[in-house]
Amino acid sequence: MPIEGPPHRRWSRRGVLTGGLAVMAMPSPLAAADDQPLSLPIALGPMRIEIGVLVNGHGPYLFVLDSGGQPGLIDEGLARSLHLASGRTMTFTLAHEARRVPVYDVALAVGGAFRQPHASLVGTDVITFGPGAQGSLSAGFLTHGASGLLFDESRWLLWPGALPALPDYVRLRHAIRKLALRGGSDLLVAPATVNGVEIELGYDTGAPAPMTLSPAAAKRAGLLDGRPDCPIGASAKLYRSGPVHIAGIDLYRPLVAVHPVNYGSALFDNGLVGLGLLRLLDLATDPSAGDLLVRRNRQSPLPERYSLSGIWFDRRGNGAMVAAVGRGSPAQAAGVAPGDLVLDMPFEQAVSRFKGPAGATVTATLERAGVRRPIEIALRPYLVDHPVG
Repeated sequence: MPIEGPPHRRWSRRGVLTGGLAVMAMPSPLAAADDQPLSLPIALGPMRIEIGVLVNGHGPYLFVLDSGGQPGLIDEGLARSLHLASGRTMTFTLAHEARRVPVYDVALAVGGAFRQPHASLVGTDVITFGPGAQGSLSAGFLTHGASGLLFDESRWLLWPGALPALPDYVRLRHAIRKLALRGGSDLLVAPATVNGVEIELGYDTGAPAPMTLSPAAAKRAGLLDGRPDCPIGASAKLYRSGPVHIAGIDLYRPLVAVHPVNYGSALFDNGLVGLGLLRLLDLATDPSAGDLLVRRNRQSPLPERYSLSGIWFDRRGNGAMVAAVGRGSPAQAAGVAPGDLVLDMPFEQAVSRFKGPAGATVTATLERAGVRRPIEIALRPYLVDHPVG
């Protein structure tokens, strides 16, 4: 997957573990004198959940909490600076390419309160975790023990024993799913209702977009019905969804990314509920029952970003060529078509100018089949029905 590019994904670490060894950073059961949970500070950013982590006593370093990640990851630059020694390697698919990657056995201290003396992190030099972040914690940190993410309070709770009664939460049964692959983190998979259609999806705090669906799932949900779309890559598009409900909780009408990719696990074949929606819910895990519990919090949907012209460009030398035009977009109304070349600005300028802001007017000269013509496009939000929060 692209690390930078389509707005539905900030960083990409999806992959499958092969070769007989699957590793992760998974917490051991907590040792505590009573049933009070550990309370760890987290930061809910626009595109990730952040937490400070000590690695072998050094740091803290900024890590991302990733409920869709099968192993924990560490940036190779940080691993080198800490002189970590890798005694083994494994095959891990990153950005659709199988790679032999190093595995580091480390001691972690998470959030200044929770220690995991024996953890395994996969080293990577091809993943961008986002500004300042240097690694990720895998799904096992949420699914191995009773825990809760409280976004309004910016806290992550870890209970030493069973999850206590949470009467204001709704329980999603059998949402903690075990992988057939030996050693992989258990993942969160549960239904979401899109346009009145229930679809089983991965719940992935490492995916920034509200929701990503496979083409088959999007078709079932009625998104491929001729409604306006915005291209976000060669084969990916954004659509405005109808109402989305999780555990009966009415959320809003998000932009849904639709594209045919491998999400890294057969459990995620239909797609993902990402942080753009999960941030609206407090989450708790009950591993003893295999359940995920949710409740609506006070967070609001984030402002949306997409190309208000409806154009996706490919680079052609130093220039820009129209690769795709959104249905119902201002660019389509202006007669822009795939294959058109922008003659009077370089690639970076074309991408920037045709993205926005709303109300701006973009003028350019295009060439198609040797014929040049001027165009003028008024940029406007055209994927209608904005969030009502």
